[in-house]
Amino acid sequence: MRGRAVTILTTIRFHRRDREQLAARYRSSTTRAWNWIPPGVRPWFLHGAHEIVYWLPALATLVVGDSLLGTGGHVRVCPQSWLEDARVDRKGLATRMRDLLVLPIERLLVSHGEPVLRAGHAALGAAIDEAGAGE
Repeated sequence: MRGRAVTILTTIRFHRRDREQLAARYRSSTTRAWNWIPPGVRPWFLHGAHEIVYWLPALATLVVGDSLLGTGGHVRVCPQSWLEDARVDRKGLATRMRDLLVLPIERLLVSHGEPVLRAGHAALGAAIDEAGAGE
């Protein structure tokens, strides 16, 4: 990372607690500028779930906060208990994520569990279907 700019994007408010520690690790600083997104990064708002996912098209990578959990090359929609403060249930969250399937997702980076490093589009589709939001 030496010589490269570091940007810390926060997907959900609970993850703000780690920004300072992460910035220190990369000898960077944090900002409260919530609306600055680096060029080449596209935010997707999961309305009602209090989460923003980030699409990195140059890497075919989707970065999520708590909406998906990774296990062994697969992902699943978070448990209902994680959505207590949200205005959606698991099925509603999965329905909102369905719009992401227009993206050519190769990788899914998750905050909890193992990332999906290939066939991310199929893994996301399977998680959406499992949560009951299949077409």
